[in-house]
Amino acid sequence: MKMPTSILGTALGAVLAGTLFEADGQDPCAVAVVPCFPFLNYVCRPEHYWSFPVDLDGDDIPEFNHARFDVWNFCDFDLGGGEEARDNREGFFAAEHVEVYAIRDWAVQTFISPELAPGRTILPNPPVGGDDWDRLWAFNPPFSLPYLQAYGLGYVARRTNRVPCYEQPWACQGGGLFGLLARAFDARTYVALTGFRVRQADGWHLGWLKLEMTPMTEPGNPPPPRVLLRAWAIHPEPEQPIRAGEPPQPTLRAQRAGDTVTIAWHAAWTGWRLERRRELGAGTWEPVPDVTGNTHSFPVADAPWLFRLVK
Repeated sequence: MKMPTSILGTALGAVLAGTLFEADGQDPCAVAVVPCFPFLNYVCRPEHYWSFPVDLDGDDIPEFNHARFDVWNFCDFDLGGGEEARDNREGFFAAEHVEVYAIRDWAVQTFISPELAPGRTILPNPPVGGDDWDRLWAFNPPFSLPYLQAYGLGYVARRTNRVPCYEQPWACQGGGLFGLLARAFDARTYVALTGFRVRQADGWHLGWLKLEMTPMTEPGNPPPPRVLLRAWAIHPEPEQPIRAGEPPQPTLRAQRAGDTVTIAWHAAWTGWRLERRRELGAGTWEPVPDVTGNTHSFPVADAPWLFRLVK
């Protein structure tokens, strides 16, 4: 299988607009009005509800579903009146063979996906301590991680209104913008980087997503997407770190056996060629002859050589 080895970009808005699907495994009423109890009359009506599979590694198996839910909820209070809420929820929901780079949120006893700084290294085994305290890979089976399951990598915008207001006008209406990315509280357009890993036959392949979030406006019919995938990358080698926002790069390895030196690199890096030159910082790079697959051997007496892979 050919894995992406460089940054890829997409804009799904034109494709998603007007596309209506049932979102696999996602319940648009899973995150409902908080004050609603089972003995109260409760109504939940999805108004817009679509999902679009996103295949990042070209194997025809989607790693994420880009889904949007616009939901109207209403609780009928026993004492009269009620509370209504409109949830606008959109994000990228991980498939079963995908885990999200996450940090434990002790306040709600679940996991959130942090926004990563450009160039931040995503490691196969996140370290414990310091800035990486309690970071880990979070999986997404039904009901095990309710926040990750319900919100995805995106946001939830909630508007609430109480009818009547009784004697507490401050309780009449309110709202909030929140989600699983650190800056989802910010209503301005911004770009966020977050990490994930994909389970393949040879192990876990690390990657990152570059998501753009736009401010909430009055929904259209259906509303346009407001969480856009702008770029991504997946490391072609299993269990190898990757830097957020940067394409993965191949690594050359040298091994000496007697009077012979062999230069090798992982076979996943297809389409790259080996070049060499004699001096550091000077001279012209030239193609290396006699390359066999992903290896090249030469006599020790012919050293020194500098090597690089280019595409």
